[in-house]
Amino acid sequence: MADTRILLTKEEAQRKSEEKAAVIGITFERMLNGILETRTVGTVEHIAAFFNSSDEGPNAKNKQDFGWRLTPEDLIELEDLKNDPVIMDKIASVYQIPAEDVADYNVLKFMASKRFSVVKNDTRGEMKDYENDYSRRVREAREGKSAPVKTEPTEEELAEAERKKQEAADEKKRKADEAKAKKDAAEKAKAEKLAKSNSNPDNKSNS
Repeated sequence: MADTRILLTKEEAQRKSEEKAAVIGITFERMLNGILETRTVGTVEHIAAFFNSSDEGPNAKNKQDFGWRLTPEDLIELEDLKNDPVIMDKIASVYQIPAEDVADYNVLKFMASKRFSVVKNDTRGEMKDYENDYSRRVREAREGKSAPVKTEPTEEELAEAERKKQEAADEKKRKADEAKAKKDAAEKAKAEKLAKSNSNPDNKSNS
């Protein structure tokens, strides 16, 4: 018998990993007791807290480096943005601070905001596609409900239909035979009456 507890633990770990991957923001990582930890944060406070706890933070020289590091991809993007004066001026304008006072965590927050915007636009597009698809499926469901459903008759239904058809034909023939018999009887009675009338002596004497 499988160990359900172990299986559940693995499933839970996978679920948490997927949830972390779905979080939008800046990702930090660190090696702790041989295990690589990752944290993805999006608020200014969290970005500043994790950055100040890294080797890049201003408190690193005061032995407040807790091992957190920007992922290589985020670190390279941070360096590229810091070397772009146009972007740095834009960041200063966004956060309404002098360009010389723009800190690394401001740049990281700007990076996170861009990623949020991309995801938001993608989500809007997906939502629009979903709404269009949903409307189409509702329309098809309504059309399918109003349209008559055509199904092939079963052998039993075919046999029953043939039986009823034969009964109707027999009933029609019976009625036709009855009508013919009545007509023949009426004609015979008329002929007999006429013959009897012709053979009556009173009728001959009167003529």
